[in-house]
Amino acid sequence: MEIAGYISAIGIGIVLGLMGSGGGILTLPLLVYLFHIDALTAATYTFFIIGVTSLAGLGSYYRSGDVCMRSAVALGIPSVSAVYFTRSYLLPTIPAELMEIQGFVITKSSFLALLFAVVMLLASRSMIGARQTANTASPALRRNYFRVILEGCCIGTVCGLIGVGGGFLIIPALVLFGKLSMKKAVGTSLSVIAVQSFIGFLSSEERSGINWNFLILMSVISIAGIMIGVSLSRKVDGKMLQPLLGYAMMLMSLWMIVKETLLKGYLI
Repeated sequence: MEIAGYISAIGIGIVLGLMGSGGGILTLPLLVYLFHIDALTAATYTFFIIGVTSLAGLGSYYRSGDVCMRSAVALGIPSVSAVYFTRSYLLPTIPAELMEIQGFVITKSSFLALLFAVVMLLASRSMIGARQTANTASPALRRNYFRVILEGCCIGTVCGLIGVGGGFLIIPALVLFGKLSMKKAVGTSLSVIAVQSFIGFLSSEERSGINWNFLILMSVISIAGIMIGVSLSRKVDGKMLQPLLGYAMMLMSLWMIVKETLLKGYLI
């Protein structure tokens, strides 16, 4: 299973390089179900892996002028602030055991895994319909920075809770409200994800006892993947691949929901 996990890490980097999203939302379940890492620790690991990987892939987009710094700042500052607040103050207030239903204990880890699965399911629907959404966005409209800032706060809170970079939420916000082209939205998304992920990692309580050898190995493999993805982005339109990723995410999210409810404590 671990070999499959390392191979999948390359694919995660490729997806992130092509589409500027999907990396974190694929990394966390990979760590939980293939490497059997607790969901809370996996979220911390995900922040680091995606932060380093996004930073590595950002250079190419920046050199080609496909990073809108104004939109990155407008979205990034509220988003990063929300991630820090959520990881430092909101997440620690959630009790280790939330409730018990007919002998089934819903723990903090299970709750976050279920929340992650629900968010992934919603994100998959957004990605499946991404092509139509992008086509209906009018580039003639002025950028709505107020909506971008508001989206940033919401994105940061969600990402802080579930432990992902948030590209699957950032890309639609940049396209719909920032009025950016898809390629520029991908580059801008990587800049926000990189900063947001590092802040999420540094503000996590689970940094003690980190397996740095494993974390660095996963990061290096993922970086190799994003370099391939960035190279492919010059030839392949990442927007065309989003529906396929959306269907894969939908299946994965449904599996997580089943595993964390019907199967946990009974078959596994």
